[in-house]
Amino acid sequence: MTFKDLHYSLGKFKTDVRSQLARKNPLQNQDTKALSMWIFEERNDLKAMRVSAYHRNETTKAFLDWIDEHDDPDLQDIGGKLAQLIEMHTEVEHEYVDIKNIDAL
Repeated sequence: MTFKDLHYSLGKFKTDVRSQLARKNPLQNQDTKALSMWIFEERNDLKAMRVSAYHRNETTKAFLDWIDEHDDPDLQDIGGKLAQLIEMHTEVEHEYVDIKNIDAL
């Protein structure tokens, strides 16, 4: 297990504990509890999307480095197009997260 995976697992565990505590909080008004939980879960989803986009971006960089090591033109052509597609997907995901962050403000 790498450090990033361990860091992600610990972060996920802390999030699960916090959400469990938020659900069981007797001091919170029942009317606002559902809204608070929804906002909390949306923030966690955005954080998870940010982390996955970062990992995908790092994977794409490593993939491009691997492609550059090989002299096969077909591999470089197909790999370059695949990397471009993954980069476009990551860019769309970043834009979605940014839009959601602006809406949250």
